[in-house]
Amino acid sequence: MKVDDLVIGGGPGGTPAAMALATAGRSVLLVETRAGRGGTCLFEGCIPSKILRESARRLQDVRRAQEFGLQVPAGEIGVDWGAIMKRKASILRGRADGALQRARQIPTLTVQFGSAALLGPRRARITPRDGAPEEVEFGSAIIATGSVPNLLPVTGVGLPQVLTSEQMLEIDRVPKRLAVIGAGPIGVEMAQIFAAFGSRVTLLEAGPRILAPVDEEIAIALQEHIRRQGIALELGVQVAAIARDGDGVRVKYRDAAGARREAQAELVLEATGRRPNVDGLGPAHTAGRHDPRGVKADTRLATGEPCI
Repeated sequence: MKVDDLVIGGGPGGTPAAMALATAGRSVLLVETRAGRGGTCLFEGCIPSKILRESARRLQDVRRAQEFGLQVPAGEIGVDWGAIMKRKASILRGRADGALQRARQIPTLTVQFGSAALLGPRRARITPRDGAPEEVEFGSAIIATGSVPNLLPVTGVGLPQVLTSEQMLEIDRVPKRLAVIGAGPIGVEMAQIFAAFGSRVTLLEAGPRILAPVDEEIAIALQEHIRRQGIALELGVQVAAIARDGDGVRVKYRDAAGARREAQAELVLEATGRRPNVDGLGPAHTAGRHDPRGVKADTRLATGEPCI
């Protein structure tokens, strides 16, 4: 099989690129590992987290209704977690199906669900979800494989109660106690969402404040807001290990003063950053290189291999 362009990754980077190239008349093969198009943003990131956040915000509004002169039934407002997750799944499925339908309307664009591995500067092996592997020759390729969660090198990260942000968006219940390791954008958002749903949340951050890339004034103001929400925020901590504790776990760490402490939780969310998704991609078979920050590229976004 020969194509003008191979696009690896069907998220918000690869999809527009593939559609633009195909619309311009080039033959394009778009390969996506998931069962639908949309990438991390649609399936495990921005969209599903905002769906949960919206439910959490509506819940907070109802709880404050009396402040605005509105009468609500006495007692605790219930959360139907199954209904929330069903709504999330419906929205994601609709967006993915719509994206695939739009792509299939372009005659020179072929969408393949499976994996791609580079064999050289202009060759790749495509392994479909169903079917035998096939080699493809291409004139140029775009790597748009995004990132995957980065895990701490500590004992206990493999326990079933320790989840990545992607797994956290698929849980079947609201945990009574939740420990979040990492106070970047993902950790802070998840901590606030589940605190609103009723979880007792402990947020652990290695740095001196939350949201390191954000302006300090904004981050400090948000820290105080987080504490007012009832989230236990610990800064300057060093996580040493995660251990079983009955049906839950204990996160062992040293606080900013060096004292040994523990946080008990039903579930642990590890939100300690992300790394380039290049496992199995085969960049070593080309002149392209990558490091923990991403695939190395010049000002034109070309790798060491000009056609990639």
